[in-house]
Amino acid sequence: MLRLGVLGGKYMTDCREEFPSRWFRGAKLAQDRSNPSLNYFGVSARQPSRSGAEKRLDTSSRLRGGFPLYCRDYMGRRLLNEDARQIKRWQAIRRHVRQVQRKLRAT
Repeated sequence: MLRLGVLGGKYMTDCREEFPSRWFRGAKLAQDRSNPSLNYFGVSARQPSRSGAEKRLDTSSRLRGGFPLYCRDYMGRRLLNEDARQIKRWQAIRRHVRQVQRKLRAT
């Protein structure tokens, strides 16, 4: 994803020291601001970080979305509160899917 210029090359530029340097070899990274021309598709594909705060995604662990979380999980860093939140979300959707399935069988 980094080689494809994800989010205009501005993704994870401020936390590079957390991850192996080999992940950033060949990465298309912006110097200051997001640059849509670095994106593989040549479009702007990001929202301002304030939109995460507006959606209550303002904890430091989730501010930048799922990709850095996935990378941190891959590296072995787990956040117990985040794990509990995600498990709760999964249980809620499973419950919803079962309700829909029951309703479909009844019709």
